[in-house]
Amino acid sequence: MNLRLCAVSALLACFVATSAAAEAPSIVPFDKATAGNIKTIGVVTMAMPAQPTMWHMGGVAGAFGGLLVGAVEQGLQTSRTIELWKIIDGDNHPPQTTFTNALTTALQANGFAVKLIAAPRPDSEFLENYPADPQVDAYLDVRFSEDCNGYGYFTPGQELANPWKAFAFVSFRLVRASDHTVLAQNTVLHTPWWKQDTENAVTIPPDEAYSFADYQNIRANPKLATEGLNAALSQTANTIGMLLY
Repeated sequence: MNLRLCAVSALLACFVATSAAAEAPSIVPFDKATAGNIKTIGVVTMAMPAQPTMWHMGGVAGAFGGLLVGAVEQGLQTSRTIELWKIIDGDNHPPQTTFTNALTTALQANGFAVKLIAAPRPDSEFLENYPADPQVDAYLDVRFSEDCNGYGYFTPGQELANPWKAFAFVSFRLVRASDHTVLAQNTVLHTPWWKQDTENAVTIPPDEAYSFADYQNIRANPKLATEGLNAALSQTANTIGMLLY
């Protein structure tokens, strides 16, 4: 594959993923009355990318516009993604902890006991098998979108006219431990990018309190940028909790 195709493929991978959200797993509403005696939920190791991304959707035009522009755009997004990790101090305050804590609190608010369960994940899909644990009544399987890293900041076009906003794309499944029946399944999209994303998902609108006119504005306000990303993750986790009420 030549360099032009590499640049185009890398940029289009994210667009394929987000448009595929309309092909998200079929929705299974949670029915507490028929779910059985679910008291303890085991939250298995989540399929959550280690780092958030900085995604500039205007880059696709650049990739088609020429080899040099596409390569520069891809390099710029990579460097910004690396810098975002430093901005949010990810080494000391990993987003995984923020999301897990918010999800645990949301489930406990519904009256569930929560146990975190380690499980190997061969890929970003739902697990086919869950570790046997006699202490849990159901397993909660959470997966972030693999492409676009599933969460971070994005702008849909030229900066200033299209501010940067935090996003998170997550699917989840609740599986009964005794017989592996799927008790609930859905997709939550925080700040969806296209209208078709909403067809098979629950959506959360962007929080305008964390809207950044351009990338330099994110760099100049690391505290606010960190709060914005954490808010998106927490709101997404809280929505999962509400869907399991």
